[in-house]
Amino acid sequence: MKKSVVVLLFMLGLLLIGCEKDEKYVGNANSETVEMLSDVLHNYEKIKTKSMKVDKKYKETIDGEVFYRVVGEDGFEDFASYVEMLKETFTGDLVGRYETFSDYLEEIFAIHDGYIYVRKDDLDFLNVSFGRKIDYGTIDILFKDDGIMIISYRSLDNNPFGSSYSEDTLIFKEENGKYLISDNDGDIYFKYGRIKDSNIADKIREYYNISESDNKIVFDSLTYEWKDEDLSIELFTVYSAEKSNLKLENACYITSNNGEIVELEEAIIEDGKIVNKVFSEIYPENDGVEMLIAIADEDDYSPEEVDINYIYFPKETEDVFNEISKSEDEIKNKFIIIEKYLNDSELTINGKRDKSYFYLGVSGDLDFEIKNDDGEYDFNTDDVLLDKTLPETVKKVDIKTILEYLGNW
Repeated sequence: MKKSVVVLLFMLGLLLIGCEKDEKYVGNANSETVEMLSDVLHNYEKIKTKSMKVDKKYKETIDGEVFYRVVGEDGFEDFASYVEMLKETFTGDLVGRYETFSDYLEEIFAIHDGYIYVRKDDLDFLNVSFGRKIDYGTIDILFKDDGIMIISYRSLDNNPFGSSYSEDTLIFKEENGKYLISDNDGDIYFKYGRIKDSNIADKIREYYNISESDNKIVFDSLTYEWKDEDLSIELFTVYSAEKSNLKLENACYITSNNGEIVELEEAIIEDGKIVNKVFSEIYPENDGVEMLIAIADEDDYSPEEVDINYIYFPKETEDVFNEISKSEDEIKNKFIIIEKYLNDSELTINGKRDKSYFYLGVSGDLDFEIKNDDGEYDFNTDDVLLDKTLPETVKKVDIKTILEYLGNW
């Protein structure tokens, strides 16, 4: 039942996205580029939408659960064919991820006797796109230089509610004379943000003297909105290409009111990492600390201007649907986390990793894991609550200090 609800919400999301798209849109890619990318995009869509079929006569019990074998052609004949399709579609890192199905939280897939199997309880996880088709005429080349190419394209989704368009952005790297996908849509959002054609982005290009002929691209990397939703602060970044990699050139904070720039402030960049102004203004010391954490109890001082949304991080064994429905008063162990760098998050919470934020409210029984150049460190909720020794890169601070700062931000 829960999975059915998820699938329904997914379909509704596609429909809502599609309502905003112009079905007659034509991209800027020429016919030669479209032909070059068509096979890779075709493979990507098959892999992304899990366009697999199972034959229930091939049933196996694996670790006490029933699985059915994936059958078919065009890359799904067996596991070896699937891996070959991955290698023709992705660069090395992504091949490894898709080969091990590591993007999925549960063991939905299994490899047995050289074939891919799908767990019986997860069959509705397959083919949720209802005949998604790429519109190759919508391919836009957003950026291309020095072995890097960024594109966007639209796909038509035929579902029980009608037809709708959805859009993907991909980063390609050139390997052995062929462009392969190095970052999917989710990776781009996680690493860089969103590519945004807007009045503010145009003014950033003007500020940095970026002409149309310059091979640079602007990302809207992070946004924070105040209560009235009119005033916001955004982090914009400017990248160029260097030896098949994107290189950070500039970063700036934009404070805007209803889309009009109020202030543009240059961000500090240290070794390619963007320093979080919230972190540096609350904690200006340069002593190796890279994360601040504060306990947020219900009796804490909290100015009216600060409205913190505490995200619940369940343990893997918890019923997520039940826990996230709890009221604010029922959720215990609330914390505010502030990381030093905005484009280099190495923090994992209860096994889940996300991009950095200016600040983040979290709650639950939490296990933290941090990776940096010196190694891996972990600590948990009790370590913070009971004032136990924390990793050297983590510092516990008073919640009042953070809330007073945010209230005047």
